[in-house]
Formats: sequence, structure tokens, C-alpha cells
Amino acid sequence: MVYSIKKVWKFFMTRDKLIAVAEKLFAKYGYDYTSLSQIAEETGIRKASVYAHFASKAELFLMIYQQTHDRTLAQIRETYEDDRLKCSEKMKKIFKCICRSESLGFFRATMFPPSELKSETLPIFFDFENDVKKMLSATILEAQQNGELRGYPVENIIDMFFYVLDGLMAKSLFYTVTEYRQKVEMAWSMFWESIAAPE
Repeated sequence: MVYSIKKVWKFFMTRDKLIAVAEKLFAKYGYDYTSLSQIAEETGIRKASVYAHFASKAELFLMIYQQTHDRTLAQIRETYEDDRLKCSEKMKKIFKCICRSESLGFFRATMFPPSELKSETLPIFFDFENDVKKMLSATILEAQQNGELRGYPVENIIDMFFYVLDGLMAKSLFYTVTEYRQKVEMAWSMFWESIAAPE
């Protein structure tokens, strides 16, 4: 029985490490340039052992893709539901939650997902985007009602929000961590100034 418990524990520890390594490699090299052999080697197991956990590289990628979006969405929802925050503070935290997500590299790598997986990745992405848009829409409407924001169409503000995020993620590869954080702060300040109601 003790041996059986240890075996189960080792199985799940290996699986967790496998997922962490795969997420890092997919973020760094992208789907096409990451092999199961690389993932297995960095995990410290044989390639054949990967198949005890995942049937294919595609299955592993899709699981991480879903988990990444679920994890980030949970963080965003926690911010959205925090009644102690003003609308402007909620929007800024949501913005930074995506920009500074621990999975930023993976998000960046999946901006252009592998064509053979688009039918699986696009529904996940659109579900995530729609959920975030609903929370942003409610927050923006409240901010306009209480005088924090200009009366621009909500859809336009949300579109601009995502355009700025997309640009930051696409360019993040070229900056050091410090430079990237400065860019995030600057981008948010410029975005907020463009939509904030005059004092």
C-alpha cells in the first residue's frame, strides 16, 4: 500500500513538472519548434514516458492553453468582484493581470496558434475574451455613470483596451523585464488619459 501511494504521488509530481516544463518551452519556442523529446529531456524522463500522461504534443498544448486562460480569468474575476476598488482601479488591475500574467510568454506564443489546432484553440480564446469583455463592459458603464470616464461607446473602449494589450504582448519579447514593466505603465497611463473624464 505504501509503495502504491508513493507511485501515485510520483506519477502526479512528474505530470506537474511535465506541464510546467512544456509551458516554458512552448512560450519560448512556440508549438512547432517544441518537441516532446525536448520536454521529456528537461523533465528528466524518457520520451516514451510522456505518453503515460498525454497522448500527444497537441493534447498537452491544448490542456496548457485551457489552463492558462482559466487561471488568468479567475484572477480577473477576483478583481472584478472586489467592491473595494473604484472602476478605474479595477480596469488597471485587469489590464496588468493580463500584461503581467505569469503565463505572458505562453499567451504571446499562442497569439498565432498552430493552424492544425485552430478549431480547438479559437473557442477557448473567444470564451476567455467574451468573459473579460462582459466584466469590462459592466465596469466601464459604471465608470461612465459615476463620472470617471468619457461617454465613448463602450465597445470602442474595450476594443482599444485589447489593441493596447496585443501590442504590448507582441513587443514584450524585445524588452528586459524592467523595460517591459515601464512600457506597461506608460501604455496604461496613455490609454487611461484618452478615456478618463476631464477633472
